[in-house]
Amino acid sequence: MRRPYYVNGVALDHPADLADCLVEAAKLVSTTGIPFNARSLVDRKGFDAREVIPAPGISIDRVKDSRVRGHVTNVSPADCRVVLYARTDAFYLQPFEDSILEIDDDGGWETGQVKHGDEYYAWLIRHDFKPQSVMKNPLVVDGRRVLAEAVY
Repeated sequence: MRRPYYVNGVALDHPADLADCLVEAAKLVSTTGIPFNARSLVDRKGFDAREVIPAPGISIDRVKDSRVRGHVTNVSPADCRVVLYARTDAFYLQPFEDSILEIDDDGGWETGQVKHGDEYYAWLIRHDFKPQSVMKNPLVVDGRRVLAEAVY
């Protein structure tokens, strides 16, 4: 199964001429100094630039010694954060009730000491999203505030 491509909160299923789109986008950014927009690529190349950007992703790579480590893909670390919840009778923000995890330049993230949970849920969120410390129901990936989910 192919990974969806993501633009403005919409996941798309099939990339068209992805390599050409990326080359054109890189040229536009390098010559103008500003990010490209979908309209520019549609006008210049005749295809839909919404299929250029792969969907954001998150994974939980390791849970060991009460620490959780993972990584994110296809996002700018400056624009996003990670929240980790331990699920028991509810979802509890980890490692503390006000914890929002920063993303390293290489996409990695790691918690401090976490409490035991039946499962751990990591969500990739926009930097301005304010999660609750305790939730009865999990967050929903909506492509706008909550970008991706991983469960361990």
